Amino acid sequence: MLLDQICKSLGVGSVFVHQESNMAHFVVTDKKVLSEVIIPFIEEHPVYGLHSIFFFNGTKLSSTA
Repeated sequence: MLLDQICKSLGVGSVFVHQESNMAHFVVTDKKVLSEVIIPFIEEHPVYGLHSIFFFNGTKLSSTA
């Protein structure tokens, strides 16, 4: 699964699969990991389209926390 590969590649987070809804979630709960791993990765590999709105809102929130 793609999310498993992302999790393994980044070395952080967990993947939860919900069989009933046929959905999966990549979860990172440690704020330090978010600021030191996830956000720099996304800044190096920009998100385009509608999902970029979620990223920019999230980085704005993380800088105020």
